[in-house]
Amino acid sequence: DHRDLHSFPTRRSSDLFDSKFENMDRDHQFLHTLRMMSHVERLPLHPIHHRQNLAEHSYNVTMMSWWIWADINQHVAKKEMLNLDLGAVLKYALVHDGDEPITTDLPYPMKRKLGSEFMAEFERIGQEAARKIYSVLDSAQVNSFWEGIKSAEYQIVKLADYAELLLYCVHHPQTYELNDVIQECVKLIQSYPYYKYSSRLQTLVGAHHTETIING
Repeated sequence: DHRDLHSFPTRRSSDLFDSKFENMDRDHQFLHTLRMMSHVERLPLHPIHHRQNLAEHSYNVTMMSWWIWADINQHVAKKEMLNLDLGAVLKYALVHDGDEPITTDLPYPMKRKLGSEFMAEFERIGQEAARKIYSVLDSAQVNSFWEGIKSAEYQIVKLADYAELLLYCVHHPQTYELNDVIQECVKLIQSYPYYKYSSRLQTLVGAHHTETIING
């Protein structure tokens, strides 16, 4: 029933726990979740003059994943005997935050402060719901992203995820909180083995990390 989909509220992640949502078929749940992504704000606890929503972030991460993949594939993949599946990279990128319409966004510093035990349960709830919602797609490949399979494609998407957040933060007036996020992004990006294969990413991180130190 199209009326069910269009009349359902679109403003709150908590709506996804509503009985009306639970009673939708899987296709309607999936389509509604896509709509919700435009209403989930990124970095809700930080003073930012332009709020980015989850749909914008997911698109940017997908394009940046492709950008990183192209760099690695063109310059080092053959030399290092890397076999990187672009299709898997793009699919992972599109759904990498697919649980956040259910759980909303928590910045990494906040996740760290809440502790591993709380975050494990928080992520379990979101991922369990997301696996059901995205089961209308290629469930085996999509689910593998949330099941902790640390493939090369997964690493590229996580690099793009943190790089996109880094770029977003550095283009806002710097505050202590945002500087903290930027520093965490740099550490996380540099911790991934595939970082060393992307000269594009190394240049981006180096430039903005230096800028943050000077301006911070």
